[in-house]
Amino acid sequence: MDKDTFKQEAKTLLSEAEAVIDLDDSHQLDQTAATLEGYHYAPTLLWPINGFVRMNKEKLLRVMKEAFESDDDALISYGFDTSADLDEKRLLQMRSLLHHYRFLLRLRKGEAEAWDQFSELYEDD
Repeated sequence: MDKDTFKQEAKTLLSEAEAVIDLDDSHQLDQTAATLEGYHYAPTLLWPINGFVRMNKEKLLRVMKEAFESDDDALISYGFDTSADLDEKRLLQMRSLLHHYRFLLRLRKGEAEAWDQFSELYEDD
């Protein structure tokens, strides 16, 4: 992937993240986080993000910008080799973060369909 395409796609993802409307209810955030932590919930990401279930929009933007700006050595330390398209890995991390954060917001809002999806993954056999 060329650098211009990478930068454009990353900026688009950051713009989408900035447009996300965060839930402004600390009680609901804490309650949802406690439930998810009870299940040891952690989204599937290319490299780990501490405290995801308590993340707010500000932290989401910061973590996405860190992925965008990460140097190759940082990605190699997560196990990617130098033959990989590291810019594509950065974009995949950013896409995954945004996707999982949107799902987290749905859980925080108490959307039954989101909780059903969660239950299928973590409760049902």
